[in-house]
Amino acid sequence: MSTPDRLHLAARIHFALLRRYSENVGVTTLLADGDTAREALWVCDASGDNELMTLARRFRAAPARRALMPLAPGAATRPLR
Repeated sequence: MSTPDRLHLAARIHFALLRRYSENVGVTTLLADGDTAREALWVCDASGDNELMTLARRFRAAPARRALMPLAPGAATRPLR
């Protein structure tokens, strides 16, 4: 699961790339961190556009997943009621 900040940044990158370059990079594609996501972030970096460069930097810095809270001892073995 992505953090809300990372999701928000992915949406902003999506619309900024769409507006500036007519490139439709999906939010889920950006969140997947695959080759297409890396390429989109490289485009942001190389664009010379302060907004895109800042969004790419912040996206990379945002945690990809929330840390899971450890269960209390024995919690996984208790039946659900």
